[in-house]
Amino acid sequence: MALNSDPDANCSRVGTVTYRQLDDFKPEQYGKIVHLKGFARLIDFGDEKIMSLSNLAVDFLVSRQPDTIVWDGDSYALDSFTRLLPRLAEKTKAELVMFLRDRPADRARTDASWPRLGLNITCYLTKPEIEFEELGEIALRSTASAEIVSFGGGVVVANEFKVLPERIRLYLVPAYRTSDAGVVEHCALETLQAPNLEHVLPS
Repeated sequence: MALNSDPDANCSRVGTVTYRQLDDFKPEQYGKIVHLKGFARLIDFGDEKIMSLSNLAVDFLVSRQPDTIVWDGDSYALDSFTRLLPRLAEKTKAELVMFLRDRPADRARTDASWPRLGLNITCYLTKPEIEFEELGEIALRSTASAEIVSFGGGVVVANEFKVLPERIRLYLVPAYRTSDAGVVEHCALETLQAPNLEHVLPS
């Protein structure tokens, strides 16, 4: 997609991505940390209900008063939960931190994806050989955060929740995604009830 067709691109300034090693992460330097997760693709933000749910997700996360927002290595995309991040950055003024595998390809897509939005991001690098799906567990262990907000989410989010310590609470906004064939996929956790799972629903 051309840069000038991206509604979130910031033409007035270029952001930065600062890379650091995982061992350099010190949670006490980042205040209250909230993790953001969700569907990484095929969210239709042109859908009126999805836009309403995105506003709900943003307002709810803002209400958690984070000093830092963390996510697990996903690039910015117009059909991803990461599309919420520019709005969240503006409304919360929180620091932005992502965890990423230390691979040339992952760094390249990060550099191509985020700076054009005018955001300043600190990126902590894990071992290159891990699977992408392991980033969530590594990030949560590193931050010691007790809060996750998830904008929908598929199998990866569901699998992470299965092994989530009960001290960590996941707030689920019931976003869904639609395939090119028109098949709607609801969040994998949408029907689950658990002590540390809270469904954030429209009033």
